[in-house]
Amino acid sequence: MAAALLTFAVYDLRIGLSPRTVFFFQLSDSAETLTAALGLSYAFGCPPKLDSAKALAKYFLFAVLLAPIASAIFGAFTTHGEYHTGWWIALLSQALGYLTLMPAILGWVGNRSAWLHASFPRYVEALTLIVGLSIFGYFSFVVPSSILLAVLATIPFLLWAALRWPTTNGKLFRGEFQNTATSRPRQ
Repeated sequence: MAAALLTFAVYDLRIGLSPRTVFFFQLSDSAETLTAALGLSYAFGCPPKLDSAKALAKYFLFAVLLAPIASAIFGAFTTHGEYHTGWWIALLSQALGYLTLMPAILGWVGNRSAWLHASFPRYVEALTLIVGLSIFGYFSFVVPSSILLAVLATIPFLLWAALRWPTTNGKLFRGEFQNTATSRPRQ
């Protein structure tokens, strides 16, 4: 964590951010990372598997609420006078990241044994998906062009990724946990 924070600080200073802004960015990142890591390790003890409503509630509390709140408290000081607006922007952007990206990453990492035994066509499909998303993502966010066309071009790749590469955590969001949530406890 120290190496990442130092790297971010050097980069932020090189692009011309004030030392005050860099300091609050560092504080924000540290508070967010420590809150999420310590909270999730306390709640789960191992990498979270979001396969039940109870696990999702614990994940939501620590990762989607508490970590973004801790980050937003310090991150909003970088907005120079618009603290409340900056606080809401920081909170919602961090919460959205933890709500969308993190469960997918946890599912992929938790299912790594399946990746080791995948067939060659599956690797080719994964490579094609990554290359396609990288190219269209580059044209969407880096190259100044018709943003709408580039963003719309990524939608088929995102749908492809969602349908062909579901995460183990994704079953909760598709409603497949209903059998366990509504079943009666053993007597």
